[in-house]
Amino acid sequence: MRYLLTSLILILQGCSEPVIPVVGGSCNYKSYVETVEVISISDANRSSNAYISCDNSAVKVMFKFKPSATLEDILNPETTWSLYDTVGKYTTAKYIESKGLKVGSTHKVKIDIISSGTCTPISFSFVDVDFSDRENYCKE
Repeated sequence: MRYLLTSLILILQGCSEPVIPVVGGSCNYKSYVETVEVISISDANRSSNAYISCDNSAVKVMFKFKPSATLEDILNPETTWSLYDTVGKYTTAKYIESKGLKVGSTHKVKIDIISSGTCTPISFSFVDVDFSDRENYCKE
């Protein structure tokens, strides 16, 4: 009887499909638009091996998110972010000025926060600044 019960359990378990976790795959995000303030614009540090474009006037633009009740547990208003994080490399002071970025200026940023999947947990992009011409602004 004991062998019959064990066999029956094993047979029934074999009929169910195994649950295999999927690594990668599609991801879902919740999007928000928040306000940031530019807090500094300084010379990019060439010794950090950062990917710097154009000429010797490359700058690092730092900004902070304004306090937000919507995302208060995710975005600490004391954390600083670099524009490098959003466009992939530092660029020139002249280009930054042409985009209206200056210390104290505020801008809208779209934030995508992962809600399911295993992709990048958080990403953001400026809504009111068009960086699409960055690659053509100066040729290396």
